[in-house]
Amino acid sequence: AGQPEQSGGDAGAPSDVNAVVQERAIIRTGTVRLEVENATTTRETLQTRARELGGYTAGSELTRYRRNNATWKEGYLVVRVPSENFSAMQDGASAQGVVRSENTETEDVTDQLVDLNARLENLRAERDQLRRIYNRSNSTEDVLAVQERLSDVQGEIERLEAQKRSLEDRVAYSTLRIELYEPQPEGTTREVTPFHEQSPLSALNNSVATLVQVLRTLFLLGVIAAPWLAVAAIPVGIAGVLVHRFVGGE
Repeated sequence: AGQPEQSGGDAGAPSDVNAVVQERAIIRTGTVRLEVENATTTRETLQTRARELGGYTAGSELTRYRRNNATWKEGYLVVRVPSENFSAMQDGASAQGVVRSENTETEDVTDQLVDLNARLENLRAERDQLRRIYNRSNSTEDVLAVQERLSDVQGEIERLEAQKRSLEDRVAYSTLRIELYEPQPEGTTREVTPFHEQSPLSALNNSVATLVQVLRTLFLLGVIAAPWLAVAAIPVGIAGVLVHRFVGGE
């Protein structure tokens, strides 16, 4: 009797056990703009919620405004939470006030990570080979040449590893920016915070804004004065020509 035939798929097809399904690496970011009754209280509530979801506060700022006797605050809060809790954080933020705008963005960095892993693997193999060559080198010239190349390779490895860690961190932790503002009357004027109470970043921003305003004013003055300077230059030029001819004639 002949051997029993084996039924099933092609012999060359990979089995389910050996098949590798790669999970996509997705960076998620979002922004929610909320109108709230109390920005300070809302910020504290959202910071607590982020901690409960395993995240943390990456940045925060509130600015107080006033008009006559009325005051209100506007600002933002940036939180980072594990990617699997991003939707929960976004829903929790939306529940804290009236949502005026909301958006979510995603970026697939799977190919970037695959490329980084391949480049790192090649560089590490080259580094190991250079170390073996270094140990076998006898002449000073060879040792110096290998050391220089080994230093370059190690520097490139560290740079790519830092880039990979950054991408992996952004994949693992999603970022949500929550903009908060309280209802305000018309015709607002910003309350100036004393310089010694400003944060370094706020002080720098204010200095840059002042410099830009000064340069803009000087530019406008130059534009306004240019036609008058051109008109004034005509008689001066004529007088110069006449003086030159008079002196030359003598």
